[in-house]
Amino acid sequence: MATTPARLLLLRHPETDWNREGRWQGHSDPPVNARGRAQMAEALASLPPERWAAIYTSDLLRARETADWLGARLDLRPRVSPTLRERRMGDWEGLTPEEARAASPDAYPRVEADPWREPPPGGESFAELLARVAPELERIASRHAGEAVLVVTHGGILKAVLCVLLDLDFTRREELGMANGAQALLESGGRRWTLLKPLSLAARQKRHDLDAQALR
Repeated sequence: MATTPARLLLLRHPETDWNREGRWQGHSDPPVNARGRAQMAEALASLPPERWAAIYTSDLLRARETADWLGARLDLRPRVSPTLRERRMGDWEGLTPEEARAASPDAYPRVEADPWREPPPGGESFAELLARVAPELERIASRHAGEAVLVVTHGGILKAVLCVLLDLDFTRREELGMANGAQALLESGGRRWTLLKPLSLAARQKRHDLDAQALR
C-alpha cells in the first residue's frame, strides 16, 4: 500500500542581531530581535492554507521563540528536537566570514571550496549536517502521513535540503535566497521527497531523496 504523503513546511527562524551583523550562529543561542518579531507575523500571514497538525522546532532560542509564537496562534504546542539545530560552526561561531578568514587562513579556503565535505574547525560539513537532519525529517513525515506540519529550523538546514533536491553545488547555496523567515514546502511519502514551494525552485528540482551520500 502506498504511503499517503506528508507535507512539511520548513521555516527559517526570523532575524537575530547576529544575522543582521552577518555573524555565523551555529549552536550559539542569540534571541530574535525586533525585526525578527515582525517577521513572525509575516510568516504567519504567508503560511499556505493548510490545517496544521503539529509544529516541530530546533531547541535553539531563535527557533523556539518563533515556534512558541506561531503555536500560540495555531493552537499547537511545539515539539522540540535538538536534531533540528543549525549546522555547528565550531571555532567560527560568532564570527563574520571576514573574521573567520583571518582566524583560519589555511582552513577557510578549503571549507569555501568544498563545504559539502570540509567542516569549519570544530564544526560540521554540510554532509554531516544532512546526515543528522534527514532521518529526523523522515521520522516527522512518517508520523504525519496525510498531514501538514510546520518545522521551524535554520538557514543551513534549508540550504542543505534544497541543494540536494535541486542537485545544486553547495558552493552556490546562497543563490537559493533563503533569508530569515523563508519557507520551503516539501512533500514526502517514505524517503521520497518533492519540493512544492517556492515554485521557482521546485521547477528546477532533479533529486527526490535526502540521502546524505547522494552528492560526492
